[in-house]
Amino acid sequence: MLGIKFMKFQPNIYVLKYQGGKIVKEGLGLSFFYSTLTTSLVAIPISSLESPFIFEEITKDFQTITIQGHVTFRITDVKKISELLNYTLNHSGKGYASDDPEKLPQRLIDIVHVLIKREVGSLNLKQALTSTEELTQKINAAIKTQREVVLLGIEILGIAILAILPTKETARALEAEAREQILKEADDAI
Repeated sequence: MLGIKFMKFQPNIYVLKYQGGKIVKEGLGLSFFYSTLTTSLVAIPISSLESPFIFEEITKDFQTITIQGHVTFRITDVKKISELLNYTLNHSGKGYASDDPEKLPQRLIDIVHVLIKREVGSLNLKQALTSTEELTQKINAAIKTQREVVLLGIEILGIAILAILPTKETARALEAEAREQILKEADDAI
């Protein structure tokens, strides 16, 4: 039988089977025969996904820092995201017909970047270097209310900022400053 295929999906993939522009079958981990000539399959992963990020920002006192971390998310509203992004499988059923699924993590990272830029821009270098926990809490709270995140039907499970680092030259200068302070305190103690 030409054009008839069997497809079996994993339990963490939500499937929308379209025929004639209408959903005829949907659910998690489905398996079925279908006609490649008349059927379109939309496969949306609902398990949690993690996207690492690393970028440079400028503090209030014009110092460059590097911020490294990751954002963990999952798709909770498959209908919303299928209307806004193309999760249709290609004719072979082994990949997507567009690169929209690959762009989703970058969209979220861009939102995180904007939020972090706003926060870091109001801190001086020393505040920024010691604000990992505070910054993480602020960004976690702010991203959950972002319009694009809500419209896409995405749940942000968490954002972790793993490191905030100055440039090598600035780190050496800060180390020298701290070393001099320690030596001064030792001299004062004598």
